[in-house]
Amino acid sequence: MRFRLLRRALVLGSAVLVLPALLGSAPAPASAPAPRCSAPEKARFPLTTRVSGGPATYAPGGGWRGFRIELRNEAGERCAAVHPVLVLLDRRKALRPAQIQARFRDSGGTWRPVRFRHTAPGENVGVFTAPGFHGYALPPGGTASVRVQLRFADGTEGGNAVRASVSSVQRRGSDGEWVGESAPYRFQIAGSGR
Repeated sequence: MRFRLLRRALVLGSAVLVLPALLGSAPAPASAPAPRCSAPEKARFPLTTRVSGGPATYAPGGGWRGFRIELRNEAGERCAAVHPVLVLLDRRKALRPAQIQARFRDSGGTWRPVRFRHTAPGENVGVFTAPGFHGYALPPGGTASVRVQLRFADGTEGGNAVRASVSSVQRRGSDGEWVGESAPYRFQIAGSGR
């Protein structure tokens, strides 16, 4: 599976390399690919993507803490098969997928786990996908508010700053395109630093 970047490339390091494997973990719907989402004139992407309501700190071994991803369709046509992609980059580059637990609420209200992969530049990348979940669909001008919960395993190194960003990919059969990007959400993993 290949991913075509929009002309103004989204800079996510080698996160691009793991997206096919992560998105490919759930089979594509048998129907024809969704029509392409086109960015309106002078816009970078067809979707506005924003993270809100997240806590400033997470404690290793602590309970679920939540935030929202807000997607707004700025295009003049329906934008379907949209999958958010959560990218975590910690200052020490010590965070590993086994330490991250994340889940999102799909369109039907079911909590779905997010599986992460670690990339060479130290990013942890998780695509919001699952069997039977074919992404979010937004009519022109429509919005989706995606609830996300995150926690870190006991023993995760504390005193570490993390930058989270969310991008959105529109799945198109066995392919996909970037359709949105958020500003960073910054938080700390609590505990004493080394």
